[in-house]
Amino acid sequence: MNQKISMDDTMQEIVLKLSKDSADCYNPGAIKVVTDIIHKIPDIDPDDFGLGPILWMDQYDIRGCKIWWLYKILCKQDIRKTIGTLRACQLGIISFDMLKNAITSGGRIYDDRLLDVDKLMIEVENRLPNFKRG
Repeated sequence: MNQKISMDDTMQEIVLKLSKDSADCYNPGAIKVVTDIIHKIPDIDPDDFGLGPILWMDQYDIRGCKIWWLYKILCKQDIRKTIGTLRACQLGIISFDMLKNAITSGGRIYDDRLLDVDKLMIEVENRLPNFKRG
């Protein structure tokens, strides 16, 4: 089982915990995405306290290759959309279970529709006026 983030963890430990796929295997793509989120969240989502997306991924066990698939496949390598998609879950626009299903099934949600990340972004932008516009 993957270790959960602790309040005593350093940023490096947080990145490594979230990037771990198995006991001794780290996903380099996930390392990049988590690092980008940490560095870019203040500019993209200034209303976030700084680690929101990191804590949500940890809480809902979105780590390792799932982080990379979220960024690469669902969000088309757009860190703003990655942060926005996680924020959409936090705001209740979609559930984390729906997101996890979309991550592992090539973008499909439960009823076989594709998750429309662009629509999610519009909803997030409407609810959070300070969220960076696309």
